[in-house]
Amino acid sequence: MINPARDQLVGLQQLRFIAALLVLIHHVLEELHASPLVMLPKFITTVGACGVDIFFVISGYVMWHSTRGFSPEVTAGDFMRRRIRRIFPIYWSFLCLILLLWSSGLAFRSLEYSLPRFLSSIFLLPGIAREEPMVMGVAWTLVYEMYFYVLCSLTLLFPRVRWRPACIAILMLGVPVLAGLAGLQHAEAWYSSPLIIEFGFGLLLGASGLRIPLAWRPALLSLAGLCVLFATHLFGGEYTGGLADTYRWWAWGLPALLVVACSLSGSFCGGRAGAWLNRMGDASYTLYLSHTFVMIALARLLKSGGGDQLTIVILSGSLSVMAACLFAALLYFRFEQPLTRQLQARKC
Repeated sequence: MINPARDQLVGLQQLRFIAALLVLIHHVLEELHASPLVMLPKFITTVGACGVDIFFVISGYVMWHSTRGFSPEVTAGDFMRRRIRRIFPIYWSFLCLILLLWSSGLAFRSLEYSLPRFLSSIFLLPGIAREEPMVMGVAWTLVYEMYFYVLCSLTLLFPRVRWRPACIAILMLGVPVLAGLAGLQHAEAWYSSPLIIEFGFGLLLGASGLRIPLAWRPALLSLAGLCVLFATHLFGGEYTGGLADTYRWWAWGLPALLVVACSLSGSFCGGRAGAWLNRMGDASYTLYLSHTFVMIALARLLKSGGGDQLTIVILSGSLSVMAACLFAALLYFRFEQPLTRQLQARKC
């Protein structure tokens, strides 16, 4: 059995791909609903969006792990530099591609120019994104990621190490209040979202040192899956983008916490399948960002008449999932990984 501590949390790495795959399938099903032949219940389409909640809990856990429990061994500057290097280069690359396609009229024609929107998209700031979509639709989750990284960096600046866990809790509660007092209504709406609690779940998991016995894992994963399906059926509506935040943080966040805790017990599978999951876990961030372009191709196929035949609809959806995974793997190994190595070598 693979030891997660020795092998850099293999189960968690595999779970990253599973979470990205859930989001991908969710978006594919949303596109397929454009065809009158697709009769899936709305909650089945919605449920894959819970992959985002798994990502948020993972991020909280990784922050605890990467800062060694907010240890003085990790400085705020080094921590933030690593996070920026991880998030922005590949994100900006895809953002530039979107803007190029938009300016050429080849895609994203519905995108309207707005300076606040563009600035919030470039720097991953809340801005007006709650009222208008960001340039890259999936980037709203990165706004929360960057906000959480900033909170962790501020916590690492606090001199009394033993009080740092309390410090980040105070920041999570206090920043929305300060934003409201300063009249930053859009920022307040973002930073007061209950979704922030899901990052807290990850922190608590890291602080607890919990390891679930492997014998319990199948039953607990099944329980988490059933809870998510039931909650989505109960609280989901016509909107398929996800549950309302009021329900989401606990109806999806708590099962996500359970799934992440289960992943810490070790690899989900070994052999070639496990090795493949590990590699796709490396490419999960690229998959999350790049599948947008595969969705464009799928939407155009369905609008061109491909949605009038059920066989074509099923094949196009299945092939879109496979194509998005292959595209992401190619981009990761040929672009993101070499770029990251160059930035690390330059100590950017």
